[in-house]
Amino acid sequence: MRPATGSARLLPSHRSRAIGLEPRAIPLGSDGTFEFANLSPGEYVVQAIGEARYGSPARFGSALVLLAEAGAAPVTITASPGATLQGTFTIEGDRESPFAFSLTPLAADPDVGPDLDLKAFGLNVHLDGAFSMTRLQGPTRFALTRAPEGWYLKSMTIGVADITDVPFDFGSRAATVDGADVVLSDQGGTVTGKVSSGRGEASDASVIVFPEDRDKWFAGSRYFKSARTRGDGSFRVSALPPGDYLIAAMDPLDQRVAAGAWQDPDVLESLTSRASRVTLLESGTATVGLRVIRP
Repeated sequence: MRPATGSARLLPSHRSRAIGLEPRAIPLGSDGTFEFANLSPGEYVVQAIGEARYGSPARFGSALVLLAEAGAAPVTITASPGATLQGTFTIEGDRESPFAFSLTPLAADPDVGPDLDLKAFGLNVHLDGAFSMTRLQGPTRFALTRAPEGWYLKSMTIGVADITDVPFDFGSRAATVDGADVVLSDQGGTVTGKVSSGRGEASDASVIVFPEDRDKWFAGSRYFKSARTRGDGSFRVSALPPGDYLIAAMDPLDQRVAAGAWQDPDVLESLTSRASRVTLLESGTATVGLRVIRP
């Protein structure tokens, strides 16, 4: 086993909920060593980010470190190229199959999985719908992050396991996982309506659609959608999976809308009592009237 080349990254453990510490990155030594000094006691994660070489993919590894006043014992991290997922895309719907889409892995546990900016995963799709995705590590969810208008992720299974809305743990070693089936559909539900501000139609308000089921309140949930109202206060949100939803209109000046902060469970909880409720069936449409919720 040869020493890795690349960098080491230190960040507070997601479990500690610590704030105020920016991630620190340093290059690995020629023998694969690293050192972070002048640290306060706490829970940290050290990530090793290896460089890709000719014939050898980039590698990643992580370790949870509990740092006491007296310091911590030396940490050994084994970096791995991760798992490869193989499967098939299944297309449902009346329109031509969408080729312009992206299925993105999302780390469900940031302590053991790489962030998106570190995960240069490879997705290869063939004309017959077969695909492979590389460099997967730790508990991972999948999201359809780019698709033509109206298409949504209907389901995703690996073997008999339904992982549409739950993480799949790929572990930390190189492996091949077969039997994935990703179903894309153009038969999602649609919500339309108009938003008023109390002084007339609300243009440029943010309409937030989220599920009643709090178990589905996680980053990248396929049940989360947002849209801006048009000049006449109207809006349209499509490609929603069947289910029970809450819909709220937020003031465009509400800072919680910026950078997707509205997806925070605490923010969603604050909206539930004033949100409208709808149930969507496959290909169904619901129309609602909304009033802007002031921060």
